[in-house]
Amino acid sequence: MPALQGRGVGTLLVGQLQAKAAERGMPIELSVFRINVAARRFYERLGFTRTQDGQTHIGMTWYSPEREQRGT
Repeated sequence: MPALQGRGVGTLLVGQLQAKAAERGMPIELSVFRINVAARRFYERLGFTRTQDGQTHIGMTWYSPEREQRGT
């Protein structure tokens, strides 16, 4: 929804999802269109890393900081 872009709504929603995933020790996986550079930067800013490269999509994954510290 373009009217809501730049207002922090997406950051808030993804942050809540990350908190729930961290509680459960689960990663978050998603994909974005390769040409959607703004979305890729948004998710990278929130800690997602590129995990798959497809012809039209890029797979991204987020792991909780606690998981990264444990090395699992």
